[in-house]
Amino acid sequence: MSASIFFRKGSRQFSKSQFLVARSVASQTRLSASPHLAHNTKPINTAGTPIRMSSITSSAPLYEWLVHIPDFPGALDKRLAVRPEHLANVTPAIEAGKVVFGGAVLSKQPAEGEAPDMIGSFMLIKAESEEKVREWVENDVYTKGGAWDAKNAKIYPFRCAVRTAM
Repeated sequence: MSASIFFRKGSRQFSKSQFLVARSVASQTRLSASPHLAHNTKPINTAGTPIRMSSITSSAPLYEWLVHIPDFPGALDKRLAVRPEHLANVTPAIEAGKVVFGGAVLSKQPAEGEAPDMIGSFMLIKAESEEKVREWVENDVYTKGGAWDAKNAKIYPFRCAVRTAM
């Protein structure tokens, strides 16, 4: 069983994906909206020994893309049917820091106890090009399962000015 990688800042521990997001933000901005994004955060493994940053970063330049993908009308059942597979497939990209955030667009805020009415998705993806993002969207199980209307996806170049930790 391999040890999980965590990152520590003082007494707080972060997952690999949380650290990669924080490190990206800290490197893009001089001022940080959150104190845990400070430049002296050090990666460690669960044994407490430092790990090399080169082993978890890509040498290719990645850009951020804000992505909106509408669902086809009436596709909620199709979306829910493939949702576990979608989440399992996106997990490695989250852990690699390539999917910064993502979630469902709702038609309205659900009342207490009411199921949310999902009508699309928004996400922030790091990729080399818009074409790579579009390729990823087209190959996602939400598209292949008939939930996402990938042909009407909007992909915007994005540069974040402020981020807060979740």
